[in-house]
Amino acid sequence: MKKTILYIFLFVISCGLTYSQGFIFFTDSPSSSYYDPSYGIAGSPSYLELFSINKCPVDTVHFYSGINSLRLHWLSKAGGSWGMAIAADGWVGHDINQVDSIIFMAYSDVTIDSSQLPEMFIEDLNNNKTPKEYISKYVDSIKAKTWQRISVPLSIFKNNPGSTNLTEIKTIYFCQGKSNGVEHIVYLDEIIMIKADSTPIPIPTGFTATAYDSHIDLTWDASPDTNVYAYFIYKLEDSTYKRFAIITTPDIRIYDDFVGSPGITATYEISAVTISGNESALSSPVTATTYSMTDDQLLTMLEGATFRYFWDYAHPVCGLARERLGSGNTVTIGGSGFGVMAILVGVYRNFITREQGIQRMLKILDFLSTKADRFHGAFPHWLDGNTGKVIPFSPQDDGGDLVETGFMMEGLLTARQFFNQNSTGEDSIRSMITNLWQSVDWNFYRRYPTNYALYWHWS
Repeated sequence: MKKTILYIFLFVISCGLTYSQGFIFFTDSPSSSYYDPSYGIAGSPSYLELFSINKCPVDTVHFYSGINSLRLHWLSKAGGSWGMAIAADGWVGHDINQVDSIIFMAYSDVTIDSSQLPEMFIEDLNNNKTPKEYISKYVDSIKAKTWQRISVPLSIFKNNPGSTNLTEIKTIYFCQGKSNGVEHIVYLDEIIMIKADSTPIPIPTGFTATAYDSHIDLTWDASPDTNVYAYFIYKLEDSTYKRFAIITTPDIRIYDDFVGSPGITATYEISAVTISGNESALSSPVTATTYSMTDDQLLTMLEGATFRYFWDYAHPVCGLARERLGSGNTVTIGGSGFGVMAILVGVYRNFITREQGIQRMLKILDFLSTKADRFHGAFPHWLDGNTGKVIPFSPQDDGGDLVETGFMMEGLLTARQFFNQNSTGEDSIRSMITNLWQSVDWNFYRRYPTNYALYWHWS
């Protein structure tokens, strides 16, 4: 069972990622019910399973990696038709002259002969479509209960594009093939366009295993290769290393193996994989044994796990906390107040050095002081972590939020007390926090001039 987690927060992957060697059309869906950048249609007597009116359903039981896959469930009959378009997040167009193959993983509970598989074409931003091609040309069958990697050369579409613009391809389209009247279900995962590459991939470094009461944390350093799109983790079982986890999130480098009880020893190795499927050699093995923990050890584990979210997953530009895993550039002011508190705990618990804490605080305070939108001194609920511009919390909620600002000020005032040494960095921290706190016009947010009731939100 895969549990790729960062403790409290559920991870949701963005599906619009682009790497120098290719484009990702699907890797995971934020929704556990349907994939939003999809569009399906069916004409009787053929059938295609759709979520709501026209979305591709998502399956959380069958997946090659991550948390879900696409469920392509169809019945092809003479006189009917069906089709399912799969796009990247945002329905963006891609210049496919940069890539040479469509790659996807396919799975079925029963063996399906290639002659029964759908046809395929690609489509540009203006909905111009290439001629159809049979997938059966590139795979003999989908074998039962086995994930298979299917590769379709883009040359078949490039050599016969019709009226499509190959510099702005937005969808990969699966559609009715031969009309055999047989119902089929195929699960699709990791749908990408790539440029084939055989360049050696660096072995992941910094691979460690840390045991606790019932689970083992596996962590590793980021690969210097920008084409790395996944990590494969192997576990020693019966004297053989078997792949048991696939992490398709390059900026999340932690995996928790829940072994269930104290006294369990496990050994692991890890490799890096590019979007073209090129895999590095395996790392040196690491071993850990779970053990019964004291209350203080449990507290340290929980504090460390919470700290990692606010430290490792902070927005790279501003240092503030993202709204949630998968929220991209959306940072939260209230959550960042908790994040400031977490930095102080991190320093106190020696998760980071005091100097690391100082530098992160200076990054946060510089952003809040010089870039972040403010409304009579108060911050909004959400900001863009790159620009500092307000992101409306709701259509008319685009101004000051006193609760979020209050959480932030609590964290900052605590930090002002914590960083109390006489140094250039800590002097700057205290000075900037004082200026931010004192510049909030709390009186402006009074509902009435004669009492102390405050507006929570001001647009």
